[in-house]
Amino acid sequence: MGYPPPPLGAPAAGRNRRALLIAGGAGAALLVAVVLITGLWVPGYFNTDTLDVKAAEAGVQQVLTDPATGYGLPTVSDVSCNHGENPKITAGGTFTCAVRISGNQRQVTVTFVGKDGTYAVGRPE
Repeated sequence: MGYPPPPLGAPAAGRNRRALLIAGGAGAALLVAVVLITGLWVPGYFNTDTLDVKAAEAGVQQVLTDPATGYGLPTVSDVSCNHGENPKITAGGTFTCAVRISGNQRQVTVTFVGKDGTYAVGRPE
């Protein structure tokens, strides 16, 4: 014995769920498309060919002060790299950082070792 058909004008339960799934899937696809278009179009959103300048400044300070893996300099402060702009990562490319070492203003050259953002910190000049 089966169930009676739904009253006229009311959608069948299976059709209603299917319509919701299709609408939800279309909404999700639209959201993914918007994120991808924005990420590829807006400069820097998915851009991985630049180095975060704040992270670079912290890294330069770490290399200059670390006695085990760096130069072991005692007082390094006011590290400012690439005029505050994220440097473009290119193998062999360089950027400079202004630093204060023991109260004296110095300059450090940073060189990208490869395309993955790895860099080497030169001796202060």
